[in-house]
Amino acid sequence: MDSFRLTKASEEELKEYREKVIPLQNGIFSALAPLGEAIYLTGGTALARFYYNHRISEDLDFFTRETDLRDVFPSVVSLLKEAGFEIEIVHQSPSFARLFANGYKLELATEFNHHGELIKTEHGIYVNNLEDIGANKITAWEDRAELRDVVDLYYITKDVPLQRLFEIADRKRVPVAYEKFLAINTQGIQGEVSLIGEIPEEELRAFVNKLVKAVNDNLKKKEEEAFREVDKYISRLLWDFPKKSRRISPDTIPILRRRIEKVSLPIRRAIERAIAQRGLPEETVRAVREAREGKNVRGITLEELKEIAGLRGKE
Repeated sequence: MDSFRLTKASEEELKEYREKVIPLQNGIFSALAPLGEAIYLTGGTALARFYYNHRISEDLDFFTRETDLRDVFPSVVSLLKEAGFEIEIVHQSPSFARLFANGYKLELATEFNHHGELIKTEHGIYVNNLEDIGANKITAWEDRAELRDVVDLYYITKDVPLQRLFEIADRKRVPVAYEKFLAINTQGIQGEVSLIGEIPEEELRAFVNKLVKAVNDNLKKKEEEAFREVDKYISRLLWDFPKKSRRISPDTIPILRRRIEKVSLPIRRAIERAIAQRGLPEETVRAVREAREGKNVRGITLEELKEIAGLRGKE
């Protein structure tokens, strides 16, 4: 893994942040305060402004629990204009909107699975809690890891355990992008962060290793849970088959292999295991089960076990 592109913000950057960016953000906060809990600040700027003061963060990310963004977005625009901001709307839909206020980006999105309480700030707006911000960082992991998200999680997990964040992310019913987390070691981490404080690179590297281990541990746990209910998932994927045929068979295996690409990685692995095991002699299935439980198995090689259990190529 390459070195992280961590930089300490220069005196000029800090001066501009404190004298220009923060006052502008505060003006936006005060302008939107009349909306109360209808919208709330979340994401990196919420962490930087109201929790850790750890990095420069300019963009403002707001969530609303309204089912249709159009019920609240006109009020956002109106209040900002009344406060003297020059507004440019670049995107608006029922679930997401983006605008620029005096050249600074502000996004507003719907959130149907909020966890925990909102916190009222001295500026009158509400800010999201640490657990929900952290869980959203887990569920919204992009195709490649962004350094800013890694840094944010590094700070959040000083107060909230990683496992707790995964538990909340699971309850949000948004599939965790396990593959994308596990790609950190091969694809690296992109982006730059301007730090206000300092993070020793070796500490951040140790955190990334801890993050990958937590992902692996959680993945194994979720795979075992999915495997216990694998017939249910198989039946759902074979929804267009007669009910009695919604099971693993020579006819359904090709269909399952195509359709499992659309399910989360734990369920996919559980179904792959089931496909590998169904139809095998009972003694072989028992051998696989015993091997998974750490028992000594005679008469079958490790490579054969990996092949049967669908583990080959996954080490």
